[in-house]
Amino acid sequence: MRRRTMGASGWSSSRIISTAVILMASDPPFTFSVAYGRPSEASRSYEMARHAPESSAAAKDVVELVVATRSRALYRGPSAGETARATKLFEALLARGEPRAADLEAWGELGFDLVEVTMATGRGIAVREPRGREEGRGVFIVRTTPAEPVAIEAPHRLNDVGTEQIAARLMDEAPFAAVALNTVSRRLPGEVGQGSADLAHLEPSYLNAFTRAFARTHPRGTIVQPHGFHSRPGEAELLNVDIILSGARRPAPPHLGADGECLRRSGFAVALFPDDTRTLGGTKNANAAAFREVGGKRFLHLEMSRYLRDSLQVDAEKRQRLARCFLRGQR
Repeated sequence: MRRRTMGASGWSSSRIISTAVILMASDPPFTFSVAYGRPSEASRSYEMARHAPESSAAAKDVVELVVATRSRALYRGPSAGETARATKLFEALLARGEPRAADLEAWGELGFDLVEVTMATGRGIAVREPRGREEGRGVFIVRTTPAEPVAIEAPHRLNDVGTEQIAARLMDEAPFAAVALNTVSRRLPGEVGQGSADLAHLEPSYLNAFTRAFARTHPRGTIVQPHGFHSRPGEAELLNVDIILSGARRPAPPHLGADGECLRRSGFAVALFPDDTRTLGGTKNANAAAFREVGGKRFLHLEMSRYLRDSLQVDAEKRQRLARCFLRGQR
């Protein structure tokens, strides 16, 4: 995935849509900053970005863009009002693709900027925290070219080793509609009263804002959430398992058996929760709860072995087999 900008003659690299525009043609480069809360300035910034000359900055693929958003900042969760506002903004972005000028200003007020990106399989927009304003909000990439109604969420990418690369590469290589990832360790403490930074178990969060927006704009869509596990003493049934597949609830949803069978036919050793194992089912997952709360149906919670995660990071053919099962039945 490469960061790109709209120049007078087409797409060129490194367009910052919302909070700042760097004009590389000047010597030294000139930076135009937007004052948050002033819609006229946001509109002016957007227009400047649309006509900015090509940047000399090296283009980055999706993995590099995602890795660059890692942070050690203190986690600050959003208020209920900020979450509601973000949900509406995500709904607009997921439905329209191209953000409106008023939305650009609103994203900036929440602490995000928007960057246009290009993938091996299409184009999209990344919603990310600008450097110097990191608070663990997360990073979100929405495809603006044709896509299947399936999103990937990696809420523990810094702790469940490999899930960052797997999520980013799947988004780059297959027509997923969106990918969302956390940006700080799940074990990182937050501000006073905030608790931990575990986005799979917090409410409210920007990840839940995205989750609800995805469910509303894709009423028959799917969210796939990869995690990582290590088998422990007393869990003999997991010793040779690649994936613990769950609908993040008891009893298992009706679609889970077919999902598991697709993965098995594709060469993965699968244990279904709760039929094959009673552990790591994600039944307290806050994102799954938010998804179901607004009508979402197909939430796939995957606990993956370390061996599988390591192999998926380097084996594109294996990633394709995995992706086909996630995308099944969406056409």
